[in-house]
Amino acid sequence: MKKFFLFSFLIVISVSSQAQNQKLGIGFAANPGLSWLHADAASMHSKNKISFGYGVNIDYWFQDNYALGTGFFVNYRGGVLQFDSTVHFSSLDSTYAGNSSMSYNIQYLSVPLTLKLSTNEIGYSKYYGKLGVDLNVNVKPRGEFTSKTGDVTSKIDLGKDVNPMDIGLYAALGMGYNVTQNVYINTELFFHNGFMDQLKFADGYDTKVILNNIGLQVGVQF
Repeated sequence: MKKFFLFSFLIVISVSSQAQNQKLGIGFAANPGLSWLHADAASMHSKNKISFGYGVNIDYWFQDNYALGTGFFVNYRGGVLQFDSTVHFSSLDSTYAGNSSMSYNIQYLSVPLTLKLSTNEIGYSKYYGKLGVDLNVNVKPRGEFTSKTGDVTSKIDLGKDVNPMDIGLYAALGMGYNVTQNVYINTELFFHNGFMDQLKFADGYDTKVILNNIGLQVGVQF
């Protein structure tokens, strides 16, 4: 994480030095919310988990009210799945009976690619919408398994059971409040809807599981 903060700081210095001439905006943000895994099998039941992320937003304003957005984020997403029938995980060495569950905690390095449409300033505020895709690389998947008998196995490395990438729809509605000159406090409600299957099962389940995330992004932009 130290490398991520150093990288973010270097981006801020580089972009800020060019922001006036190239119409670039940069800011820091945090993303508290809820995430869940949605399976297309009736024998798997999902529960949501608290999610969190932080990182850097970059906007290139190619017209007064239109921008191309990107950035770099570290996101912690996941969910809980309960299995009605027997399940086997490649990361564990046993087959488990039904009514067991796995809590997935997945750390992603995320890069959003969006189109941002903004109103003119109304009072001290601007209102905007974003639509695009969210590119995610799985860098640290962990899990906590609870068996039918209630035995708990924590801090499981799920590298063999979680796919390496996730690509999804990213949509958001937000407001920027002007605090001074070109400095805005941004608040936006966002939704990530995954497109790609996120989980691999050794046997017993032939199903697609996608990752969804909803939350509130709060940050400051320059």
